[in-house]
Parts: sequence; C-alpha cells; structure tokens
Amino acid sequence: MQLLNEMKSGTGHHRNNERVHGILQHAEAKGRSRMAEHLAYSTDVSVAQAGELMAVAPKGQTSNKAQSIASAWFAAAGGKG
Repeated sequence: MQLLNEMKSGTGHHRNNERVHGILQHAEAKGRSRMAEHLAYSTDVSVAQAGELMAVAPKGQTSNKAQSIASAWFAAAGGKG
C-alpha cells in the first residue's frame, strides 16, 4: 500500500531523483564520473553505498572497469549488477 501511495503522490520518483543527485554530486564522484553515472542510473544503491564503492575505486576509471567493480560488489552483496 505504501508503494502505491508513493506512486500516486510521486514521492518515490522524488526520492530517486534525490538519490541520483546525491550520487552524482558525492565528494567521491570527483574523478569517477563514469562510475557515479553507472551507479546512479543503472543500479539502486543508496548514496552511502555508492560513496563507499567510489571511495575504493581508483580515480579516472574507464566505464568498463567501474562497472566491473560495481558488479563485483553486487555479487558479493548477493544483489544484481
């Protein structure tokens, strides 16, 4: 019921926009913009989780390496990447 109410009111969409913005503007996203974009748009990780992932990734990662790091993290966490 809560999900239905969020869908009707648009709060779920608003929360996702805040999450995407939080990931893209995170301090750890500096020099890791491709990884930040991947985490923001292709996953459902929280801002805090994205920050932790980006913190351990070298800056200037290529898109494929960033995705590999994120996918490995998801696999270890039992999620999907």
